[in-house]
Parts: sequence; structure tokens; C-alpha cells
Amino acid sequence: MGHFGDRIEDLVDDFLIEEVNELGVIDMVTEGVAVVEDPFNMESAMKFFVACRWVFNFFLLAWPWAAFSFLMFLYNVVFNAWLNKGWALGNFYLLFNTYICWF
Repeated sequence: MGHFGDRIEDLVDDFLIEEVNELGVIDMVTEGVAVVEDPFNMESAMKFFVACRWVFNFFLLAWPWAAFSFLMFLYNVVFNAWLNKGWALGNFYLLFNTYICWF
């Protein structure tokens, strides 16, 4: 079992290294070091921002969008359950709207 477990661990490590290379994390770190060493080099700075575009998109677009969507879902459920007195006694439009918001 020890040899088999080591082999699986090696395969997982190789897979993770390949995924990191495909995501451009190594390029991002390399360009980040270049920007720190020479902060006024615009070519290095642009390469760094291009390499980090997924990180920027995640934190500047995806998180705010997800938070806003979640808050609107909560608003929908609270408004329909409390203020519309239980989805207006089973109004199909309100129930379907909540169902769509859930997915």
C-alpha cells in the first residue's frame, strides 16, 4: 500500500504543477518580481497586470456580483415570505421567480 500511495501522491503533485502552469501563476509571480525590482518599467507592469487578470476579475467582479446576487435572493425570500404573506397564497409568478433566483 505504501508504494501505491506514494505513486498517487506523485500523480496528484504532477497534476497540480501542470494546472498551476496552465493558469499562469508562475508567469504572474515572475512578472510581480520584475515589477518590484523596477517599478517604473511599464512593460513589466503591463505583463504583470495581464498575468493577474483572472485574480483581478475574481476580486473586482465575481465577489461583488456574488454578494449582490445573494443579497437580492435574501431580499426576494424575505419580501415574498413576510411582506407578501407567504408568496401571496401560492401566486405562481412569485413562486417561479423565487425558484429562478435559487438557481
